[in-house]
Amino acid sequence: MARTIEIRHTPAPPKRLDAVDVARGVAIAAMVVYHFVWDLRFVGLIEDNLATTAPMRVFSHVIAASFLIIAGASMALAHRGRFSPKAFRGHFAKVALAAAAVTIVTAYATPQAPVTFGILHAIAVGVLVCAPLARTHWAAATAVAAVLIVLPFIWRASLFDDPLLQWTGLGLQTPLTF
Repeated sequence: MARTIEIRHTPAPPKRLDAVDVARGVAIAAMVVYHFVWDLRFVGLIEDNLATTAPMRVFSHVIAASFLIIAGASMALAHRGRFSPKAFRGHFAKVALAAAAVTIVTAYATPQAPVTFGILHAIAVGVLVCAPLARTHWAAATAVAAVLIVLPFIWRASLFDDPLLQWTGLGLQTPLTF
């Protein structure tokens, strides 16, 4: 009796998209440039107001937005309609630990204005928001994103000026941070 050997092929993991990797690289390079200008100002090698001019603030906001968009796109591509609680927990843990490290280091280095909520913190919160939306239709996820983006422009309250709630962006005061 002849034996047959069954060969099972596992699907190859999805290919990386060069455009996402290039966008990530450009965002990182832009962040390095922005922080280099900020550091030069911080140590007194350039004018005090250069790093806080309107063009530099726009530049910083574009960089921040690009990181958030790239993180969201990467998460969507990585999971592609599949929800794995373990994968989401692992992703959240990595980003949250990195965010905590930023807070701890800046609290030590600049105790007068530590980074209590930066891009990594926002990405960690984004992972938590994305988890329940992972199996929803893209239109529902887009609607939630639109509400979260628009909300700080249409509604704010002094309740959110409390240091524990400043991260929401819904306070009336701009928090002091570097």
